[in-house]
Amino acid sequence: MYQKIPIHKRNIEARLKSLREWKIVEEDKQDLLLFLKDLSLGKVNKGRQISGARQLRYLDAFKPIFHYFKKPIKSLNLKDMENFDLALSKNENSKTMLPIMLNLLLG
Repeated sequence: MYQKIPIHKRNIEARLKSLREWKIVEEDKQDLLLFLKDLSLGKVNKGRQISGARQLRYLDAFKPIFHYFKKPIKSLNLKDMENFDLALSKNENSKTMLPIMLNLLLG
């Protein structure tokens, strides 16, 4: 039998505190907190509770997306999504897009 040795500090509480400093709309911050709460309760994945480490991966994936659009996520339309898709495929603004692509690929 093997013993798993953690090599990363994964602190969901600290990351949630840093969420307050994200430069996104307050409504999106509240929606994101609600989504993470639902993840931890198992409301999103058919009764499967999502760990803090996995929730951190969600936050890492969402942050560049929220910053890319610079407007409330609920107000996005098809044209916004098409522009986002084009930016990903053209690798525009690679500093912002690289984390998005990595998270999409590594899931």
